[in-house]
This record gives sequence, C-alpha cells and structure tokens, in this order.
Amino acid sequence: MTWLSGTGNSICHLFSHDKRYTSSTILAPPSNLGILSFETARIISRLVSLYRSLSEDELRRLRMEIMMSKGVCYLNSRDERYLLSLAGAERLEELDTAAEAVSRLGRKCTDLELVRFDFLYADLRLGDIDMKKLDFCSKTVHKMVEKLEKLVGFTANLYAAMESLTELENSERKMNRWKKNHNNTDHRSHGHIKQTFHPSGVLVPIELEDDHKKHDHHGNHLDIAHNRVSGLAQPSTVGASALAVRYANVIITAERCLHAPDTVNTDTREGLYEMLPVRLRTTVRSKLRSHWMKKKEEEVGEGCDGHALAMGWKEAVEEIMSWLAPMAHDTMKWQTERNYERQKYLEGTKPTVLLLQTLHFSDLEKTEAAIVEVLVGLSFVQRFENNRRRSGSVIMFQRERHH
Repeated sequence: MTWLSGTGNSICHLFSHDKRYTSSTILAPPSNLGILSFETARIISRLVSLYRSLSEDELRRLRMEIMMSKGVCYLNSRDERYLLSLAGAERLEELDTAAEAVSRLGRKCTDLELVRFDFLYADLRLGDIDMKKLDFCSKTVHKMVEKLEKLVGFTANLYAAMESLTELENSERKMNRWKKNHNNTDHRSHGHIKQTFHPSGVLVPIELEDDHKKHDHHGNHLDIAHNRVSGLAQPSTVGASALAVRYANVIITAERCLHAPDTVNTDTREGLYEMLPVRLRTTVRSKLRSHWMKKKEEEVGEGCDGHALAMGWKEAVEEIMSWLAPMAHDTMKWQTERNYERQKYLEGTKPTVLLLQTLHFSDLEKTEAAIVEVLVGLSFVQRFENNRRRSGSVIMFQRERHH
C-alpha cells in the first residue's frame, strides 16, 4: 500500500528483537488503497492530531493555560498530577484506537513488519522496545508528518469533489426519473387525466436513495463505542450524572441571553427553563422568591435603585460566565469532534479538546450553584430591562398625546 510502504523501512529495525517478526517480505502484487484511502486519511488525521498535541507548545498550553484556567481549577480539580493523568489516559486511549485501525490496514500490506504491526504495538505498550529508537522529535518524523498532512488534504478535496458529484448525479437521476414518469403518464393516461384531474396537476418525483449513504458506513472502524476515560468521573460529578451536555446547552443559552438579549424570545426562555432538571427548577424559583422579597423590603425601608441592582447582577453574571461559558463550549466541542468522526471520513489535524476541559469532571454541586446564580441574575436584569422599556413607552405615549 503506497501510503504505508515508506513506514516499513523506518520501523523494521524495531522487529529485530523478536523471532516473530523475522521473516521475508510476503510476495504479492502491489495494491493501492482505493476506497480505503478515506479510512486511511481519517486515521492519519487522528495520528497527526495526537502528534501535534505532544509538541512542547501544546504541552505548555495544557499546563499553563488549560489546567490553570479558573473553570477547570474551581469545578474540576487543582491537582496537576490528577489532571495530567486524565489527559495522558485520554490521549493514550485515542492512540490505542488508531493503532487498532492501523493494524487492520497493515494486514493488507506486503511488508511483514506492517502485517504484524499489532505485535509491535503490543510490545511498545509493554515497554519491551527501546523507545529511543523511535526518533519521535526528529526532523525526519516532522517531514513525514507534513507529507502525511498534505496527503490528507488532497484526499479531503477528493472526498468533497466526490460528494458534489454524487449530489449532481442524484439530482440528474431524479430529474430523468421524473421526466420518464411524466412522459409515460402523458402517453398512456392523457385522456383519463384530462377528464378526472385538473390539467395542471403535478407529478411528484420518486425519492431515490443517495449513493453516498451506502459507502458512508464503510470504514467506520474508529468509532468510539465507549470512552473509558469518561468512566473515571467520580459519582459527585456532572458527567457521572449524565448532565454534561444538558448543562452545557443551558449555559450557552444563558450566555446568549446575557450578550444578545434582543435575539432571545419567550420560547427561548421557556426552553431554557425546560432544560433544567426538576431539582434545579425548584432551587431557581426558591432563590428568585427570596431575592424579590428582600428587594421589596429594601424598597419599603430605605429605597432601592433598580438600575444599580440590575447592573450589580449583570456584573456578577458576566464574571461567572467568563469561566463557566468556555467549559460549556468545550463540552459541546468535545461531543461534536466525536460525533463528526462517526459521520465523516476526514477530520482536522489540530489537537482535539480534552475531556478535562469540559463539564464532565466538574463538581455537580458547584456547577449547579453557578448555573442558579446565572439564571437568577439574568432574571433580575431582564425584568429591569422590561420595566425600563415599558416606562420609556409610556413617556413617549404621553409626549405624543401632549403635542
């Protein structure tokens, strides 16, 4: 196989330690990847992504930015060793999945070293092979990665072109089928149609199955049926309660209410409320009732500036959202990256989001408390804005009536 043939020479010296690998190259006619090029490109993109994630810059960003971010520290953990162990376990799990797919491709190769890649990888995992022989950071490996990225890009362009061609072919096929049905109907039943139906009646074309859906199922070897790292979440976390995605959606919708209130209608606010578990709805109602009673007492006693109160809540909500919203977005991005892998052949080569950046390992009690504060604060801000608009409308009406 053309893409993998160059790799055999670079790793064949690793097989010399075991008799299982010492054998002549299998004699067989050379073969091309063909349709497997999409699966191969997908595997390569994952491996390049892993390679990029282990660069010095990415490791520095992991330790100094991601692990030190306020959301991760407050909701997940401040223990650097624990967070690093989670990151390492997730990347290793991704590597294991990619290696399994490479092993399946390797069995189709002519080089014995590639055919038995699964033995090599097993020995690497057990530490039976000297890792210094791999030359991970060498210029040769870096050039190989750049070359592989180009090949992935070319294959991605090919896939996009094939999808466009498939759509055009399907459209043409539907049109031809419609014309054929239309002509047959005109010739065979013209008199009957003219008597029974309106002359301008429309014939609905039969929907044809998209050809590309047939081969979309090919090469789905990298699907993640179960992410073992996700099982490391403690019972007191959001992930263990299966609420990570739901709470991420709540937070993102709340962010929209905060920064783009004009785009939020009643249905959006009701939908936001419906996304909350019953327990959280009760907490929000109770806290709102308590705050409104306190506000009325202050208005009766000392007088209260509604604008100052609303601005105070808005600042508090903005401060919470500054570290809560990024974790919600990373939660959705993590899900999107995994779902995207299930649906498409190709993906980007940039390092993917780690599970430790999401709400999965977040403390459930702290996360829910933050969400409640955000929703209560938004309620105060929204009510003040509504009152201000109504007051402005009344003043405008009185002025127009006076004139």
